[in-house]
Amino acid sequence: MNFITAHDGFTLADLTAYAEKHNDANGEDNNDGESDNKSFNGGAEGPTDDAEVQAYRLRQRKNFLATLLLSTGVPMLLGGDELGRTQGGNNNAYCQDNEISWYDWDAVDEDLLAFTKQLLAIRRDNEALRPSWYHYAPGEGVTDWVQLKRSDDQEFSEQDWDNPEARTITFVLGHEGGDAFALLLNSAENGVEFAVPAAPGREWELALSSDPEQVVAGPVTTLIVRDASFTLLRSAAA
Repeated sequence: MNFITAHDGFTLADLTAYAEKHNDANGEDNNDGESDNKSFNGGAEGPTDDAEVQAYRLRQRKNFLATLLLSTGVPMLLGGDELGRTQGGNNNAYCQDNEISWYDWDAVDEDLLAFTKQLLAIRRDNEALRPSWYHYAPGEGVTDWVQLKRSDDQEFSEQDWDNPEARTITFVLGHEGGDAFALLLNSAENGVEFAVPAAPGREWELALSSDPEQVVAGPVTTLIVRDASFTLLRSAAA
């Protein structure tokens, strides 16, 4: 079972918009709820009109959703995360039967909702993205495969896992007789040029990205993935 957020703690929107919990409305002087939320606000606490911060937060929400829905295993999606639901930074809203915990249907993030639908459809339609290999002993019944690569297209090593400066990784995912995918992840604060692995089938095409300006045209051997974003490439079965 994989999940990013649950009913306890921040919603996905708040995970990317608040560095601290804001539980004053609960009447416990903000002492209730978890204080270590592993959250980051993108440079401003709570609502902001800063377009750059807003764009960064949206990319991060899409990054989280992609990490969840493109991972092996059963995903658990907190209801409302696909809509951009916020609790105003309250991470312990069990006692709030009001606007803090209610869904605001007039404030749905239509872009994020459409993106989530795309992710779910891609996962549903491609066995390479919901592999069954972890159900079996090594070598038994395996029709899926995965390769881990660095951004220079070299194999990811044990030393790379231990390298705190390693902020990029590529997953190449395939299923016998089906389409293959390359998931390029960049958590660095700058754009990174990836050496794209050879396509197992037809030439790589753009499947999805958290970067709305990402473009893949023609045969691609290198690709710049912007800061804090992912790009998913598809190689159709030959």
